[in-house]
Amino acid sequence: MLTGMFVNGGNYGLPLNFFAFGEAGLANALIYFNTSTVLIYTVGVFIASSGRAIRTEALRGVLKVPALYALAAAGISLSFDITIPTLIVHPISLLAEASIPVTLILLGMQLGKAARPDRLTWIGLPTGLRLIAAPLIAFFLARAFQLTGPARHAAIVEVSMPTAVITSIVALEYDAEPVLVTGAVFATTLGSPIVLTPLIALLQSGF
Repeated sequence: MLTGMFVNGGNYGLPLNFFAFGEAGLANALIYFNTSTVLIYTVGVFIASSGRAIRTEALRGVLKVPALYALAAAGISLSFDITIPTLIVHPISLLAEASIPVTLILLGMQLGKAARPDRLTWIGLPTGLRLIAAPLIAFFLARAFQLTGPARHAAIVEVSMPTAVITSIVALEYDAEPVLVTGAVFATTLGSPIVLTPLIALLQSGF
């Protein structure tokens, strides 16, 4: 479920949409990415933790995620136009800029020590879902929701991204088959250019 539901819409999807469709594509991709981020730290953590714990304990695991409280604080500050002191903003900004490199380093560490999955054929399931089924479903849903222009392009590309890097970290934290999840991240990321290159060309052509 982790490998199929959550995509690398941030450090992969956002720059890709920007390079392919400009500022408008990036703006629409951010909507998808922000929603996906909230879901990974709530639904994703619940799914990962529920594999080893009862539902009440899984819910407690969700409440322990710092990102939820950061999102709530950000929402309150934006809603009430609260100015955050520079003393607080500056260190937070530095940490935020380091988040993508640290995530990539953690992924590299995971891939470096990951053993060959015992169920190698299982890797084909999330790979096929993310790289084949997801783009087809995205075209259908874009038409169903009557998306057009940059919104349609960004939505289709974001849905077609490989499995999110963060899923391997969540899987490791909650012991939810981290070897298999990391294998799915690696396989979908490796195969993504084969799908995304013609997909973007197709969207740019006006299809």
